[in-house]
Amino acid sequence: MTKGIPIKLEPAPAWTAILLFVVITILGIIAGAGSIMRILLPVVGFAVGLFLYRRYPVLYLGFMWWLWFLMPLVRRLIDYRSNWVNPSPVLLVAPVVTWITVDTFLKYLPRA
Repeated sequence: MTKGIPIKLEPAPAWTAILLFVVITILGIIAGAGSIMRILLPVVGFAVGLFLYRRYPVLYLGFMWWLWFLMPLVRRLIDYRSNWVNPSPVLLVAPVVTWITVDTFLKYLPRA
C-alpha cells in the first residue's frame, strides 16, 4: 500500500493570493476576455506582489521571477484568444511588481 505525498502550501495566505492570480489569468485566457485582462492583470499582479513583499518576501522573489518568465507567454495567449494590441499592458505586470522594491532600495541606499 502506497501513500501519496502530501503537498502543503505554507504559508496559506500567500499561496492563496498566488493561486488566485493564476486562476484569474487562466480563466481570462480561456474566456477570451482580453480587454478585461489587459487592465486586470497589472492591478491584481501589483496587489499580490505588494501583499507578498510586505508579508512573505521570499515568496515575493519567486513570484516576481515567475512573472518575468511567464508574462510574455500570457500576453501571447491573450492576444491569440482576442485581438492583438501593441503595446500590451500585460507586459507591464513584471516591471510593476519589481518596482515595489524601490522603496526599500531608496531607504538603504548609501548616502554620500
